[in-house]
Amino acid sequence: MNNKHFIKNIIVENYKCFDYLKVEKLERVNLIGGVNNVGKSAFLEALEITQKTRDKFTLMNTIREILFRRQTGNFDGRNINKEFDIITYDESKLKLATSNIKININIVLDFDKEKLNLFEKDDEIYLGEIIEYEINGEIGQIPLNRIINRRIIYREDQIINNINYVHSSRLNEDELSSFYGSIVDRGMMLEINNMLTIFDKRIDSLINRPSKNLNIFKLILKNKKQPVLLSSMGEGLNRYISIICAIWASQNGQLFIDEIENGIHYTKYEKLWEIIFKTSNEANCQVFATTHSKECIEAFNKVQYKKNLKESKNTAYFEFAMDVRKNSIFVTKRDKAQLKYDLENDMRFRGE
Repeated sequence: MNNKHFIKNIIVENYKCFDYLKVEKLERVNLIGGVNNVGKSAFLEALEITQKTRDKFTLMNTIREILFRRQTGNFDGRNINKEFDIITYDESKLKLATSNIKININIVLDFDKEKLNLFEKDDEIYLGEIIEYEINGEIGQIPLNRIINRRIIYREDQIINNINYVHSSRLNEDELSSFYGSIVDRGMMLEINNMLTIFDKRIDSLINRPSKNLNIFKLILKNKKQPVLLSSMGEGLNRYISIICAIWASQNGQLFIDEIENGIHYTKYEKLWEIIFKTSNEANCQVFATTHSKECIEAFNKVQYKKNLKESKNTAYFEFAMDVRKNSIFVTKRDKAQLKYDLENDMRFRGE
């Protein structure tokens, strides 16, 4: 299976809480743990930028998506003023680099007409800060207000469908519908229904009932004639369905999941990881997920050791923690044996 699109290593400099971070030997399924405020979500954002950036337009729109998602909770790109807060406090430059792309961003006060013309060719006078970027050697400038105050509009050739982000809160019906559409396109409705039955034996199938203005998801329960609203079954089921559909929507790409355990009962964690290991392998999708939960980490490690699960290979746990002496964040990779030892011997993990 071709996994050339997988991120193997990344360098992050001056992105939000990171002064300098180098993470190596990333796997197909990567679980990222640590206490609050050690950069787990910021790390997902940095990864997302490197994978969605193809040129200046996709860089601008990806940063804009992240700002709206994090600062407003709006996922439709409405025109609301926001802060450009992706660069570390008191710094003006950031760098993101993988084996496939190198991105440099610098905040400057004066624009260079030639560099600015790489982005806009008009006579408008730009006031305020300018974002100077370099993408694999291509240099240009973007007025900062064009990033934070404009609606997100993609041209058809700028849309990257197989790199997706599942945020920490419950997905609304339209967001879920966009992921479920990939299941319909692949004719995989039966497979999804089988996975739902594994997760909850009461469930027979999932159906999408379109209405005039929105999509409504319902469940057909065994021994019940009347379908019930998915929203009536609790947040955990919504999250489970969202994750599984999002993996297939990210076939041959990447999926980033923030706080994967949210809404899911701890007794379901092992089943969740089994499905993620199997599905990500089938879809050739690289998964990055963050967690605060010790039980979620334990379930991840248990599934790593299941002998009948060949898909448990190419998985790893990464612990993010703060070095209080250096006042900087560092990361430690634990393979399944190291993680098992730490869990069984009450060693420090999750940055504790």
